[in-house]
Amino acid sequence: MRNRVLALLEPPHSRLGDSEAAKLGWLVRLRWIALCAQGLSILPALRFDLLERDRVPVFLAVVGALALLNAITWRQLRGGREVSPVELGAQLFADIAALSALLALSGGAWNPLVPLLFFHAGLGALLLEGRVSLAFFWSLVACLAFVQAFGHVPPGLADARVAPAVLFPAQFLVVGVFWLFTTWLSHTLSALQAQVHARREERGRIDRLRAVGALAAGLSHEFATPLNTAMLKLERLGRKIDVDAESTLAEAREALARCGDILRQMAGSQLRPDGLRLEVADVADLGSRSARVCAARSRRCRCASGANAGRRSWSSRRSRSRRPC
Repeated sequence: MRNRVLALLEPPHSRLGDSEAAKLGWLVRLRWIALCAQGLSILPALRFDLLERDRVPVFLAVVGALALLNAITWRQLRGGREVSPVELGAQLFADIAALSALLALSGGAWNPLVPLLFFHAGLGALLLEGRVSLAFFWSLVACLAFVQAFGHVPPGLADARVAPAVLFPAQFLVVGVFWLFTTWLSHTLSALQAQVHARREERGRIDRLRAVGALAAGLSHEFATPLNTAMLKLERLGRKIDVDAESTLAEAREALARCGDILRQMAGSQLRPDGLRLEVADVADLGSRSARVCAARSRRCRCASGANAGRRSWSSRRSRSRRPC
């Protein structure tokens, strides 16, 4: 039983996600608790003359209408229907309208439960945003004015009335403070949540880079032994063959040395993301710079290959000139 009650109070962001449907689902669960409390408040109100008996049917009709609206809304949410911010604001307006009607039937602005409207000021600022939140605030002020102007004062509150010129400005001030503070708190929490989400994504990317670095280190360790063996074999082979193959062997040794350097760099500090800082970059500019670097390297490679071909042809002519006729 305790777990079921706590499930009704569970906030909207912890189970259904940060969406209007999640917020409305949370509001529906809170409304069931409020409806039960409104039904149970009839007997104490009759006992302390805060509600007259001839007004009980109207009181029950308002509670029943709100319960019917809540049941229909709950059924629609279970069907997976999308909820707009305007619809969420309309649901909150139905709550304050029903509460204002119940307060007007049982003492108006002098009812001890009027601070429940202040709770709705914080609830609207927490669940609504932008113009919808501002419209809800002025709707709440209009409900306060309605309770002040049309509230029925029962015999139990006939001697406890405060002048409306004093009571209404005080209630307006309290509602405004509640709404402003909750709006600021909601925006602050949203900004903090966005920062936490960004840091979590950045940490995930760094963890993936760290995994890539560990994989590269393992690959470089596996390739280091055959590369070293190939270098030793080339050096031994170079001592046994003639001069014509020296340039080819030098190129092979240079290529193997370059492979070794690349593997050492992969196992080194370049893929260790300890001091890595991710930044937003322009993809088009990065692509153009990479293309320029690749073009420059290809030109250097072509020049080097041409020079090596010239050296090989010169050495072959020299070796032919040295052969005896």
